[in-house]
Amino acid sequence: MSDPTPDPLGSLSDEERQFLIDSGVSSDSFTPERQAVARKRLAEQIERSRDVWPARTPRGLDVVLATLPPAMRHAEAVALLNSAHPNLNDVSPVEWLAEDGAAAAVVDALGTAPGLVARTRGLLGAKLVAYIAGVERTGIVREWAAGEEMPSFETIAKLAAAYEAAALLSQRESVAVVQAWFQGVNAALDDVAPARLLREKSASSVGAQVLIAARVAASS
Repeated sequence: MSDPTPDPLGSLSDEERQFLIDSGVSSDSFTPERQAVARKRLAEQIERSRDVWPARTPRGLDVVLATLPPAMRHAEAVALLNSAHPNLNDVSPVEWLAEDGAAAAVVDALGTAPGLVARTRGLLGAKLVAYIAGVERTGIVREWAAGEEMPSFETIAKLAAAYEAAALLSQRESVAVVQAWFQGVNAALDDVAPARLLREKSASSVGAQVLIAARVAASS
């Protein structure tokens, strides 16, 4: 029996493999020399990226990054988030967030609300997203996620707050537990469920409270 054909990508890390693929290099040319070049260029790219992001990751950056298209390359994301935007007072999204600007404003400016809705739906489910947003049909949530309709700015702000809290909790808990937390009464929120609070109040007034409650739950 003949030996199996060796995988030309086998000696590469996942990040190195993706870097070569993104660079348009065909798999049959992944020679040891190419791999060495890839590792060197990747190391240089990572080093440069340290000069691009601020030393203190601003709050909300993780939310914004989660809304970007999965196919967007790292270099494209870095360029997008570090370019001045007219809807953000002519500062970049990173600068906006570093000055404690709302992540929802960045999502709205970049037009990445469909990604936000999709990611929040993935954690909370369509019914809970619809409840928080104050809409009657889950079909509306599907339309938002598909980019067929755009949610209002207030809805974007509520879902940004919900996603940030849900993503934090999901680092330790299952999706079912995260959803139950959003629907259960919470002592840290005056015995009101987080989902209900986000539905009935403005995101600017209760978003931070929900995140603090999520941090307490995640650390307990």
